[in-house]
Formats: sequence, structure tokens, C-alpha cells
Amino acid sequence: MPESHAAPAFYLATTYHGPVGNGRHRLPRPWEYVLAGGFSVVIVVMLLAIRSRRG
Repeated sequence: MPESHAAPAFYLATTYHGPVGNGRHRLPRPWEYVLAGGFSVVIVVMLLAIRSRRG
């Protein structure tokens, strides 16, 4: 799974296919921002861990 596409895909999934899928232009709920942000943080931490192991 490419790291560069993981966060956008997760964000789009939670935004467009959430519990209430009533159109593509609805605003994300606060918890959706939290989920997307937390997922992005996990990706960054994993990348830093991989870089530190190689170096």
C-alpha cells in the first residue's frame, strides 16, 4: 500500500461513503477529520521508523 495514497483514499472513503452518504458535496463531520488526521499521523510515524532503521 503506497503511503502517498493511503491518507487521501481513507479521507475520501470517510467523506464520500460515510454513515450518511447523501451526496459528494457534504461537509465532513468533525470525527471524520479526527479519523483522517489520526490515520495520517500513523503513516508519518511508520515512515520515520523505517527511515531510522535504514539510517
